[in-house]
Amino acid sequence: MSKESEKIFESKTILSGIINTAEDAIISVDYNQNIILFNQGAEKIFCYSAEEIIGKNLGMLLPESIRSDHSEHINNFGKSEIVSKGMKERSEITGLRKNGDIFPAEANISQVEIDGRQIFTAILRDVSEQKLIENKLRESLKE
Repeated sequence: MSKESEKIFESKTILSGIINTAEDAIISVDYNQNIILFNQGAEKIFCYSAEEIIGKNLGMLLPESIRSDHSEHINNFGKSEIVSKGMKERSEITGLRKNGDIFPAEANISQVEIDGRQIFTAILRDVSEQKLIENKLRESLKE
């Protein structure tokens, strides 16, 4: 293996390790919003295994009430010149677990073109506990 090939292999191995050990969900989708990457953080947050979800549409991870709006936002983002952005800009993000639970989340999205294919990657964090603490704090301040 050439020195350059070794460096590329090493970089890919490091990146794979980072993706798989991240607590946050890292989800990549193609232009049709079919899931092509679903890390262990995503498995933990959404309660799906990567095997169950790879190839499926991203919409199954979203409450039905926001699926079409979310899909439109992704399409508009894909047409823009913006490379990455926080999704909090439009409103609170919500996710849908396998068991049907809806949860609040924070997310960032980026896009990249690889071999002519547009790929979107979201890094998502479940903020359920944070919201619970904020609500308890608000309630205690009312008293």
